[in-house]
Amino acid sequence: AVVTKDVPAGVVVAGVPAKVMRELSEAEQQNAIAHAENYYQLSLLHQCSQAKP
Repeated sequence: AVVTKDVPAGVVVAGVPAKVMRELSEAEQQNAIAHAENYYQLSLLHQCSQAKP
């Protein structure tokens, strides 16, 4: 998407130019945060496993 303006928190944007498609529910926002945290923790595990002794 080509974003030409500030995007408000808690919305889905798509298209060229980017347009707000819909607002995310509180549950969807919390789910996205949980997935991001899990992904971050997995990246730390991977980073540690790749460290040279």
